[in-house]
Parts: sequence; structure tokens; C-alpha cells
Amino acid sequence: MASLAAAQEKCGNEEPGPEAYQAAVGLRAAQRAEGLSASFLSKRTDGLLITTYLHVVEDEAHRGFVTDKMIDDQVHHDS
Repeated sequence: MASLAAAQEKCGNEEPGPEAYQAAVGLRAAQRAEGLSASFLSKRTDGLLITTYLHVVEDEAHRGFVTDKMIDDQVHHDS
């Protein structure tokens, strides 16, 4: 039960910037241009739901070195 509650916490990352949003909009438009409908693209499929408990994104500044504190700060970020 605790793992389910932990999985439902809000991600500690910032909201995507305008460039990422526009890229997602462009990708969706390209998918529709290929004939994939909005209902098809938003449809859930059994076996496709992925529960994410933790993810770590590396950046060049840290050269892949991620401390426990960095992970803890991301997981427990209040925004």
C-alpha cells in the first residue's frame, strides 16, 4: 500500500518549458497526419500502463554523478 501511495506523489521535476510543449504538439500533429485519431492516441491499452516509482535524469554539469540527496530532493520536492 505504501508503494502505491509513493507512486502517486507528484513528480519533483519542473513543468516542461514552451519548447517541450510545442514539440509534443508537433508530434501529436504528425501522428494525426499519419491517420491516427485523437481517440486512438489517448486510448489506454491493457499492459501498456507503466507505473514509475523513480526516475533519474543526468545532466552534463554533474557528469552522471547523482547523490542520494539529489534523488531525495527530487522525490520530496514540494511545488
